[in-house]
Amino acid sequence: MITAIPRTWAGPSRRPTRRCLEKNIYEVYKPSGTSWRRVYEVQMKKGPLRRAVHLDTYEEARATKARWLANGIPVRDAAPIATLVPDHPATVDDGLRLYGVDLASRGAPSADQIKSLRSVVAAILPGLSAKPLSHVTPADIFAYARARAETPPVQAWRAKRQVKVNPSTIAHELTGLRAMLRSHLGPKFDFPAKAIPKPNNLRYRVLEPDELRRARVVARRRNH
Repeated sequence: MITAIPRTWAGPSRRPTRRCLEKNIYEVYKPSGTSWRRVYEVQMKKGPLRRAVHLDTYEEARATKARWLANGIPVRDAAPIATLVPDHPATVDDGLRLYGVDLASRGAPSADQIKSLRSVVAAILPGLSAKPLSHVTPADIFAYARARAETPPVQAWRAKRQVKVNPSTIAHELTGLRAMLRSHLGPKFDFPAKAIPKPNNLRYRVLEPDELRRARVVARRRNH
């Protein structure tokens, strides 16, 4: 039932106060002719990731909130998952696709990395790619980290060499996966930090003859 509150003839009276009914659901009023129309707002996240929708009934608002919590918050300018397959639970692949679209719409340089991560997850661990977001567990994250470490890069396959994936690469991928999961499921998701390997920051540099002589002098001083 839609409720309207009359406004004054000369113009809109003061807007009724926005009221929180429960977490993420608010009672708000929108101008409607000469009155204020009461609607129910579902709002989640803040800043660029903020999503909100106005519904006519409290029951619709609660159903929408439950759907967003179960399947993930829809991304702006992306095709809703429900339009692809009715009652289709959002999968990890869907989450990466929508998260990549959201990053690209905001001009984030990491959008290409998420696009690449989506392909890697589907190739290395298809079961995780097809798994509903709400069913992902810390064990799935550890399984991906192990599978990624055991799968040599494409260049190694072509050269028929035994080459391991750099831990830094796995760390970057798991960080992107964590950001995607938390963007859809919220901070409540228990992402295992121990699954992220310590990046290998060792770097090599060829010294010029003068630099090499100075380095040797410094080394001798430290040894004496």
